Amino acid sequence: MRILAAAILVVALSAAAASATNYETSWQADPATPSDWFNPANWTLGVPTTQHPINQAVIDNAGTALISSGSAATCYLGIGRIGTGTVIQSGGAMETTLSFYLGDQLDSKGIYTLLGGSFKAAGATVGSNWGSGQFTQIGGQNTTSRLSVGHLHTCATYADFVASPGGVYELIGGQLSTNSVSVGSDGRGRFVQTGGVHTVDGSLSIGGPEVFLGLWICRRSF
Repeated sequence: MRILAAAILVVALSAAAASATNYETSWQADPATPSDWFNPANWTLGVPTTQHPINQAVIDNAGTALISSGSAATCYLGIGRIGTGTVIQSGGAMETTLSFYLGDQLDSKGIYTLLGGSFKAAGATVGSNWGSGQFTQIGGQNTTSRLSVGHLHTCATYADFVASPGGVYELIGGQLSTNSVSVGSDGRGRFVQTGGVHTVDGSLSIGGPEVFLGLWICRRSF
């Protein structure tokens, strides 16, 4: 009886561990044709959500996801984590409840274009480690709690800094609301504003110690 009880306990624990696993769904649509975010066939495990288990999403196959209406949401979204990926949002809503990355590793490139609708993120990193990130906002509303443009890991060297293309946030129109912003505080980052409105309800950091480079360009009057 004790052996049977132990076996049942092991099975139960294994099932619990499996149920706690978060699964990653990857974009698999034809890279040559921009496609609908909400089409389950465009993802390896179906459309991502914020619910367990399909709550992490990656676009890495040089493809382009389109959001024109509806509500897209996920806990983690990596665009160009080790490859290249693009999202174009012209309407609807996008929310990442934990983390959002554009360009995360060597030779990766992530692009997000916000034309309209709403974008919301707990934390967003544009250009991380040796990746290249570009967030272009032409319209719509971006509400991001923590925005980091240009980020290197804590063990980065000067050679790493030189090799890193970094990140760029370009605000052309629309509204950007943030609690904290760092541009090149621990990497290479640029923020270029030619229109729109940016409200920072907290801290703003440009540049950092030693080799890091931050650049803020504003070409508009207030």
